[in-house]
Amino acid sequence: MTTAPLKRHTFSAGSVSEQIRLKPGLEKLLPGLSSRQAMMALGNGLVRVNGEVATDFDLEVGPEDEIEIDLRHGVKGEGRPRKAPLLSRMKVLQDEPGFVVVAKSAGVVVQPTEEEKGGREPPLVELLKHYWKARKQPIVNPVLVHRLDRGTSGVMVLAKTLPAARTLQKQAASRLMERTYLAVVRGVPREAKGTWRSWLGINEHGFRCSVADSEEEAPRGAKEAVTHFRVMERGRGRSLLELRLETGRTHQIRIHCAEAGHPVIGDPVYWKIARGLREDPKKAGKRTPGRMMLHATRLKFRHPGRNTRWMTFVEPMPEEMGRALRGTDRPPKGHRGGGGGGSRGS
Repeated sequence: MTTAPLKRHTFSAGSVSEQIRLKPGLEKLLPGLSSRQAMMALGNGLVRVNGEVATDFDLEVGPEDEIEIDLRHGVKGEGRPRKAPLLSRMKVLQDEPGFVVVAKSAGVVVQPTEEEKGGREPPLVELLKHYWKARKQPIVNPVLVHRLDRGTSGVMVLAKTLPAARTLQKQAASRLMERTYLAVVRGVPREAKGTWRSWLGINEHGFRCSVADSEEEAPRGAKEAVTHFRVMERGRGRSLLELRLETGRTHQIRIHCAEAGHPVIGDPVYWKIARGLREDPKKAGKRTPGRMMLHATRLKFRHPGRNTRWMTFVEPMPEEMGRALRGTDRPPKGHRGGGGGGSRGS
């Protein structure tokens, strides 16, 4: 137990008189905080510099920086409701010189917007850097090949070199990369399988949705979106869909499911466009464990350095999605959330 007071400590600009590394700086600013406790606080995401989570022990801080360390629940962060340890929010499935494949938990931002910067959860790129640093591996700035929404869990690939980035992005754009999702949705589609095809754009109200059903009708700027679906399982007024992307447009799955009258459970945005939906999404949200029931379960692509080798990664559906399908959304006692256990094939 740290002897430093168990509260949130904020050190305003000017608290540090000269440039110093963050970890020894914390020990200097906060008497009673040992070197090991400073390391644990950093590793558990309890330290912020200028409003952003900082995990780099050697980050240089100076007189212009504001530093905060939250010790209200100790250096491990015990007692923070549903707060998983930093690296449990992301799992590395394969790490090679040219690319890295990860499985992220729901709630992790891939690339924060201006509004999301400085949020309580560090973005995926920062988690990766923390992972590499903890293993004394070279730290790089990975390049996004494709994206997952903050509320979506599952598998994605990031490039570590520009040649790998160009190769993987070309695969994604040419529809060579295979991406398969699982979603728990309201109701059950009439057909056991089928295809949703539309052109997505922004309507007159500034809302992203399908703006045409054919290329001839599509307004300028609209992009074709194709989603193949299959009903995997039926639950209590809900169903589990397997969804394979032929294209990868922003919010494509969420929009197509909602427009078909089967919005993704927990989707706070596109629920309102579902046809014939009477259920209040706020009330529905109380029966879900605070996440959108969408999971990227399978990713297949060609190795960027060996074009003849295919790589396939599979991440099983998280437990909370199974509970949502059965209508037993409340987690079991002692459950702390997070993603499901994973497996990998290559």
